[in-house]
Amino acid sequence: MIDRVKTFFNDYKKYPLSLALRLIVIFSIGIFVFTFIALVGFVLIKGVVNLRWDMFSLTYTTENHSMMPAIINTFIMIAMTLFIVLPIGIFSAIYLVEYAKKGSIFVKVIRLTSETLAGIPSI
Repeated sequence: MIDRVKTFFNDYKKYPLSLALRLIVIFSIGIFVFTFIALVGFVLIKGVVNLRWDMFSLTYTTENHSMMPAIINTFIMIAMTLFIVLPIGIFSAIYLVEYAKKGSIFVKVIRLTSETLAGIPSI
């Protein structure tokens, strides 16, 4: 164990700033993990005690405020979206890789837009 620590610090003798940056990153990860666990724990501790079985009934009324219809509708929308979009995406990828000319304007536009969308955060 002591040899590993010595080797660890000997690697950073030439570049001490790298050691400082690595320690800052490790410290930041620790803060993030602690904050995440604290937030999830707070939500679970405060929220689970308020759940009732009537919140999961299949009918929504003003008395029970059921979440189940919204959950079912979300899964139906996801399934419909996948049913429509998945074949279009697969066939488009096959067309672009196998049949489209490599230097055509169409392929360049598709590549530019896909790289642009990959660089934009989803939120």
